[in-house]
Amino acid sequence: MLKFYKAPFLLIPVIISLWLMSLEFTSLIFGFYASSPDREIISMAFGIVVLVATYFIDQRTKLDYAFWGYLLGMIIFWIALTFRDTDIEFHKFIYFSLNLVFILTSLLFRRRVFLFFGILGCLVYFWHLQNHVFEYSQSFPLIASCIGIAIILLGTRYQKNKNL
Repeated sequence: MLKFYKAPFLLIPVIISLWLMSLEFTSLIFGFYASSPDREIISMAFGIVVLVATYFIDQRTKLDYAFWGYLLGMIIFWIALTFRDTDIEFHKFIYFSLNLVFILTSLLFRRRVFLFFGILGCLVYFWHLQNHVFEYSQSFPLIASCIGIAIILLGTRYQKNKNL
């Protein structure tokens, strides 16, 4: 279809069906029904494959086929990463760090989809800190507000200097 119709939107059913097939084929190959953690790992791996493939497609085409690939790859990867069930605080910090990497990736690739999911992941992490780690702290909301104001100031400074 993509050969006959130059419509990037046609990538959506292709990517979603390949993702669902990857979940089912792993169950067939390994001979068991994949549990939720296994499906999260498979989804994260598939999301990374879609993001890498989309990067190479983005370098070769003039039409913006990459938008839908980046969007769906990030949705698949980020949701599987976000809903990983772990009680280890270091893993949650790694999750936060990966979301910071997504924000930096958005600057490198000039794609807002990475920025959106990176910011959303950072908010999820700060929500976790507020409700679980610093639940009874009086100073955490003040510190978090100062960090938020600093991020806004850095963002406006970057936006101002980006056009120079």
